[in-house]
Amino acid sequence: TPRNDVAARSRHLVEHTAGIDGVGLYLRGDHFLWVNGTVDGHDALMFLDTGLVTLDPRGQQPAGGILRSVLDTWNVGYSDGFTGSAAVSIGPASREVSSFSVFPDTRNLAGLGGVAPPVLISHGFFKHYVWTMDFDEHKLYLRPVTLSEATMSVDSQANGAELSVYIGSYEVAPGVSLEVTSGDEGLLLQVPGQQRVSLTAGTDTDSFEIQLAGATVVFSRNRSGEVVGLVLHQAGAQTRATKVG
Repeated sequence: TPRNDVAARSRHLVEHTAGIDGVGLYLRGDHFLWVNGTVDGHDALMFLDTGLVTLDPRGQQPAGGILRSVLDTWNVGYSDGFTGSAAVSIGPASREVSSFSVFPDTRNLAGLGGVAPPVLISHGFFKHYVWTMDFDEHKLYLRPVTLSEATMSVDSQANGAELSVYIGSYEVAPGVSLEVTSGDEGLLLQVPGQQRVSLTAGTDTDSFEIQLAGATVVFSRNRSGEVVGLVLHQAGAQTRATKVG
């Protein structure tokens, strides 16, 4: 909403923040956003960054990342680079999340003036809310996503039985394959040497999007309607693979 449009700002606040208490939002420099919250009851300064792209062993997107030294201080367990489920609260917004990534050092937690928040909070938490940042009042408002909004956001994702036809190994070259599997939130794509990513149903039949990577996967079928391959479209390049299992 344009900051100089008073009427539009008022409409936005009425529609998205009515009845919701805002929490203090801190802006350092020109884009470092910090907010106070809790993880399993532990108070923490959090760095807001919705660009974390990874999946935990259960195929779900972690809520963000926490410094390993902080987890040790909190006596919170972790394994294989991830914590277990945790309760996260930011102001009145509170929910159980699948996990957090474990950060070995502060390189992923940008700081200014020698200060780096110990917790990064990301899309794995924020995707459950419609959020408004009021830069004039320095407030963050988090309204739970409604059922209709959640339905729109997944673009009518197919059910499990329909998705099963895509699961398998897709050979790019001898010894190099892309793996399509299923997780709690739908299809997952594993590219060799990279983290698994979620596939969200696109607008066309047999097409899926890797939203945070700006990529598209299009599956191909033979005359009998069986899925026999895929094409990964990313950054103007095309990677073709044949289904082998």
